Amino acid sequence: MSCRCRGSAVSVGASSTGAGSAVCPAGSQLTGGVWTSTQTAADATVGYNGPSSIGANAWIVAMANDDGVSFEFQPVAFCLES
Repeated sequence: MSCRCRGSAVSVGASSTGAGSAVCPAGSQLTGGVWTSTQTAADATVGYNGPSSIGANAWIVAMANDDGVSFEFQPVAFCLES
């Protein structure tokens, strides 16, 4: 069985940066991930979109928003349950 585990929404203010994570439940394995948003930032840059490098079973997303308005995104981890 697999799950799509959503992290908390991250609000990135104008000309700011933000990061968030989505964590797989205990006993499951991270198989991938993405980020999603219902908003469009004209000048947002993904700084990192990948697995955690500190051993956590999590998907990490870091964004820079060079736009004049705030932007919200949500990390999503794809997990395979044992």
